[in-house]
Amino acid sequence: MVGHSPTVDQQARLANTTYFSGAGGLMTDAEDYLQFGQMLLNGGQLNGKRLLSPKTVELMSGGCMRQTRCPGRPKAAASELSVQVVSDAVAAGYRVSDGSYGWDGAFGTHFWVDPKEKIVGILMVQTNQSNRELDRDFENAVMQALVE
Repeated sequence: MVGHSPTVDQQARLANTTYFSGAGGLMTDAEDYLQFGQMLLNGGQLNGKRLLSPKTVELMSGGCMRQTRCPGRPKAAASELSVQVVSDAVAAGYRVSDGSYGWDGAFGTHFWVDPKEKIVGILMVQTNQSNRELDRDFENAVMQALVE
């Protein structure tokens, strides 16, 4: 059947605690994602506790800007240690500040950390195909809502 996706046994999936990829199969909620993003925005600290070294956050957030590219990613958005860093938002077609970093999940999750504006943006939708137009619309709405 066209468009049919197999049913996933959620109980079995939740019971499995072995993941073979940091990007595959991890589950969380918006609050945990926000905590993660806030920790990155705080340079590796959350609630007064250091979770990542400043150097690790620097490397993640573009400290070396290797200009490596993932397939399908715009040239002005390079992959760093574990996230995508936007070096030229206009050229990349993004609506975030230059220097923002984050990641798009395979099934609709989108988050970014914007050090310039000191914000974390999180969009969590569940879909069987990525909708990057929705990501850009969400970024646009968030950035337009900022008041100096």
